[in-house]
Amino acid sequence: MTFVTTTGAGAFLSGSNPFSSVRGFLSGIPFSLTLMSILTLHEAGHIFAAIRHGIPVALPYFIPAPTLIGTFGAIIRMPPVLHSRKSLFDIGIAGPVAGFFPSLLALIWGLHLSRPVSSTGDYGLEIGESFLFHQISLVFGPSVGSGETLVLSPVGFAGWTGLFVTALNLIPAGQLDGGHFLFALWGKKVHRIVWFLVLGVMGWLGMFYWGGWWIWLFFILLMGPGHLPVPDPDNPLGKFRIFLSIFMIFVEILIFIPSPFINR
Repeated sequence: MTFVTTTGAGAFLSGSNPFSSVRGFLSGIPFSLTLMSILTLHEAGHIFAAIRHGIPVALPYFIPAPTLIGTFGAIIRMPPVLHSRKSLFDIGIAGPVAGFFPSLLALIWGLHLSRPVSSTGDYGLEIGESFLFHQISLVFGPSVGSGETLVLSPVGFAGWTGLFVTALNLIPAGQLDGGHFLFALWGKKVHRIVWFLVLGVMGWLGMFYWGGWWIWLFFILLMGPGHLPVPDPDNPLGKFRIFLSIFMIFVEILIFIPSPFINR
């Protein structure tokens, strides 16, 4: 079902009507295959990390939805077991790591397929740029002249979406991936302080950049500042995990978009 809804969304994004003909519907496959692959790899990261630590885990459930991208993403189910510090860290960070790199490759290839057009026309939704997106578009995207704007290809938009979803998952709060691995990294007290900081940042972003951040503030409030404790909080994570956490925090800074959708 999610493949059908994302293909329909991809057809709309490519300028076709998925209800007009089979050909119109199939025009959405490049977007759908790219996005579904990114979501699958993200969840596969969680699954393989759970298997490595001997934790039972289900295959991912994809959620179809009548949205701009045709889905609410995917989830996996695990029993309510008590995680060690290392298993919590590994399972939390594995998804964003596994989703980041294919999103980056999709964006690079999608920029290669994109084209500049005159800025005077109406070409649909205007999306925001992260720092990383801007730099990659300068290197791999087509040259955009004065009075022109870049129309992102469906594959490129799937890559942009993958990076945006990764940025959302890396927010260090609640049951988000960032909340899990950063709780394992810095412990209960700092995790609670960061939760309040995240609320403040979400409110600030909602007031000055994008109203959708108010929804995220509500979700973070619902999840609360608490987190299931680990039985071995003093067990060292090791140098590689520390390096990986610093790398992913840096990635979050590079891919976060204060205004993901722009209204003119």
